[in-house]
Amino acid sequence: MISPYLLKKETAPDNIFFRVETIDGRFPSLDDGISWKGFLSLYEPTGWTKKGGFLILKRNDASRELALRDTRTVDGRLGREIFNPYENGYVFLKLNLRKSFLGRLISVVYKTDPVRIRIRLKNGQERMFRIIPLMSESGFLLSPLIENAQAFCNLYETDYFDKSGSGSRVRSLTIIPDSPYQYSDSFSVTFEQLDIRSIKHK
Repeated sequence: MISPYLLKKETAPDNIFFRVETIDGRFPSLDDGISWKGFLSLYEPTGWTKKGGFLILKRNDASRELALRDTRTVDGRLGREIFNPYENGYVFLKLNLRKSFLGRLISVVYKTDPVRIRIRLKNGQERMFRIIPLMSESGFLLSPLIENAQAFCNLYETDYFDKSGSGSRVRSLTIIPDSPYQYSDSFSVTFEQLDIRSIKHK
């Protein structure tokens, strides 16, 4: 996991060796979360390592920027489908899940039970992943669904959404705690629509 504070223009490293890895069946982009914004805006893929299958990202913050196109916050309910309001662009998601009174009491002594996110893709396929509520507050890439380094590399293509990338679009999501009583039934969901734009130099 790379701290987003290292991905500021003043401190970002020249090269990053990147691979999509997760544990416990977590949503693939959750662990690095907001750092993916830095990857997409400050770096470009230049190749692969011979061992380990790492994608080599080289810093190049002079040619592109990741621009916020729109943002929307909606109310969500546990177990109810929430639709992604955006058809195009890279959609980052922030969840504001809160423990119930009973959930807070339980967490003092025990670890709260897992929370899962069920997503429905544009092609109708459904997938289930685990999420960590605290980590999801800072934001992570919801759509398109990226599950490996090659898929992440494809994000840099300008015509990504005109090609195979459209099949990985997330149409909707549902938040399903293993123990619903441990969380408040209602919560807020913020969608951020971003895209990569070329920087025009004078």
